[in-house]
Amino acid sequence: MLNLFTTYYCKILIISEMLLYSLFNIKHINGGSSYDLNQELVARSLGASRIRAFFSITLPQIKFSIIISALFAFLTSFDEVIISIFLSGGGNSTLTKQMFNALRDYIDPTIAAISTLMIILSTTLMLGAQYLGKQD
Repeated sequence: MLNLFTTYYCKILIISEMLLYSLFNIKHINGGSSYDLNQELVARSLGASRIRAFFSITLPQIKFSIIISALFAFLTSFDEVIISIFLSGGGNSTLTKQMFNALRDYIDPTIAAISTLMIILSTTLMLGAQYLGKQD
């Protein structure tokens, strides 16, 4: 049995998803955070190294934007069927591709149940992120 994470298909799928959603995430991190460059410059002028200034000043300021961007990329790629259809081959397929093929071939209530679970998962993750964002 082939390990899914070492197959060529999985590597190509992961790379394509990363490239597709990295632009959206960079835009969200740059536009959604209240990052103040002056604070990092002050920390550097007081003797902090670049790495220490990043981890103690910059990262706490953009932490919520990074969490939301990662969550957005996960939820969007979890539901992405178009890339999976074009890149899949052989016995490898994702959950959304199997759901798409099942809807095309026959009607089954299992698809409705899986879709409901996906909606509940997405909603729960987004509400959890909002809750964590209000605590900061």
